[in-house]
Amino acid sequence: MYGYYVCIMVIRFVCKACGYVLYEVKDADANHLRTYARVIKMHNGKCPNCGRRLEPPNVGDITFRPRFRITKPE
Repeated sequence: MYGYYVCIMVIRFVCKACGYVLYEVKDADANHLRTYARVIKMHNGKCPNCGRRLEPPNVGDITFRPRFRITKPE
């Protein structure tokens, strides 16, 4: 079976304390991206799930996990 590999880019901001998804975009493009500052402002600086104060991420908090999907050629 032959096919094409398609990379699926998902951008997800989650609460450090409880893992609640604060913001998520699938197949993101420049029109839908938000900065961490904007996401924090959208939630008034607190996680809506646990109430923890939201803070900017550290370098170690950012992870990249590429997802691939195989599609059949037409």
